[in-house]
Amino acid sequence: MKNLQKSRILFFSLMTFLGLGSHVLAQSSSPKIPEAPILPDTSESPRSLLEYKNPESCSHDDAQCVADFIKRLESPNHLMRRGTAWQLGLMKQKATKAVPALIKMLQHDPGKWERIHAAIALRSINIPITKILSALRVALNDSDKDVANIAATYIGEIAANLHKETNITPLSLSEPLFESLSESERKIVISELKTSLRVLQNPRRKFATEPINRVTASLSLISKAPKIKS
Repeated sequence: MKNLQKSRILFFSLMTFLGLGSHVLAQSSSPKIPEAPILPDTSESPRSLLEYKNPESCSHDDAQCVADFIKRLESPNHLMRRGTAWQLGLMKQKATKAVPALIKMLQHDPGKWERIHAAIALRSINIPITKILSALRVALNDSDKDVANIAATYIGEIAANLHKETNITPLSLSEPLFESLSESERKIVISELKTSLRVLQNPRRKFATEPINRVTASLSLISKAPKIKS
């Protein structure tokens, strides 16, 4: 019996040692770069927002519907603002007049999830690439890492969509290809991507590698794009 007890003590001591050893090895290895957040499913409204869903279809008067939704984005109720952003995103290009309000929401709303839903809506609406890049670049510095990461993910997608060489699903952008932009728009895009890349590469921010790689590759391809003849 004593021998059995000694064997058990030795066994558990060995397991404890191995557990500590693996912990030390894990600590000494290079830190894992955080992955981009899983993007929220926008195919259905979150259950908590259903009560704020507009009971009538917007198809009868889209302009008035968007105007009403823009007012809702100023609601003191955070669920109202979040649900409204979700609905505007579903309207896609019909909600272009709500873009300034959604950008304001992305950059200044006090609620984390409200800012995230504003970013999701902006991704779905037909927006000039210079405007969306500028809004997302500002959001990279958001105090909440999830908001910053979703902005980084979208910037990476936009960068990938700038070139025919990529196979990324096209986004809802007015000008998806770099070659189709004017010279002034090209300069803005290059400036926004370079500024975004500096933020993305900041080691203290620890962004995922995918958007960094996409922006880096995009800037490399941009440098080879033919210049517009004056």
